[in-house]
Amino acid sequence: MEQRWRRAAALLSLLALVLAGCGSGSRAPARSLEVTVTVHPDRSAEVVATVTGLALGQDSHLHLSLNGGPEVMLMTEPLDRYWFRNLPPGEHEVRVWVTDQAHRPLNLEKTVRFTVP
Repeated sequence: MEQRWRRAAALLSLLALVLAGCGSGSRAPARSLEVTVTVHPDRSAEVVATVTGLALGQDSHLHLSLNGGPEVMLMTEPLDRYWFRNLPPGEHEVRVWVTDQAHRPLNLEKTVRFTVP
């Protein structure tokens, strides 16, 4: 009987160690999106997106929209930046979001407002 208790205790200890190790170090890195817009003297706006936790071009890509207009998809190099050219003076808004390769949004989205003088 005592031998059964020892085996049961050993098995429970082993199970506790295995369960304690599950998940440690296996967490995916946090995903984030940062967007900057630089307005140039030629009335162009350079949009740069920094994505962490995903590999642009491998498991994700960017979509952009200027002032609610048509979507632009960045599927070729450079994958992290886009230039809007010949912008009229005034206030503008660019929306940037990250999708998987099937174009499903990945809940990473930023909207940046900027002014062209």
